[in-house]
Amino acid sequence: MSAPSFKFPSYGTGCYYGNDYKVTVPVSGLGAEGGDIDVELRVTAPDRPIVDMNFDYRSVTANGTYTFTLDGSMFCHYLDKRGTYTAQAIVTVTDWATFAETKRTATKTFTVSNTRRASQIAYTGKTKSGDHSWKVTGTLTRNGVRQVGKTVKLQVKKDGVWRTVKSAKTSGQAGKRGTVAIVWNPPSSRNYRLYYAGDAYTYADASGAFWLRNR
Repeated sequence: MSAPSFKFPSYGTGCYYGNDYKVTVPVSGLGAEGGDIDVELRVTAPDRPIVDMNFDYRSVTANGTYTFTLDGSMFCHYLDKRGTYTAQAIVTVTDWATFAETKRTATKTFTVSNTRRASQIAYTGKTKSGDHSWKVTGTLTRNGVRQVGKTVKLQVKKDGVWRTVKSAKTSGQAGKRGTVAIVWNPPSSRNYRLYYAGDAYTYADASGAFWLRNR
């Protein structure tokens, strides 16, 4: 068996889903009974030994060149540490006649250098809560995808400056993913907004202003 080869899209601009990794295996020297081809794809990250791995298997009856397409959805790096990653295609061919195993490895590196992406925190409404409070709701998205577990702040405009009065995390509950609800009793009637501070991969964003009156 000659050394395998494989290819995948550039990881410089985001996360890839689908059948991205194609591993090509040239097989020669098999006996008349054929054999098995096992493919393991392994990716290591700058900050830990293994990010993820994927497998494929095929029984063949003749020598030739075989291509395996492995699902790339397991290798999503846009929230992983930036830096150099190493991908390995480890191929083992077993001859059915002799049970002899031949192993070859192909290695490639790629760099994750994603730039920040836009977020959007949208104010979706307010409802009365209890005798004096309001429940303010919003939705946080990143490139159109709802974000879970992110801190959203409720801010009031006072003396020309936006000041945080309360915060809550976006929900991961089914049907409510990416939504946030903050209950607040305003001491006076003022303009408020929802604010997301962003992170290493996402820009900050603020909703439009809305009025909360003292009840």
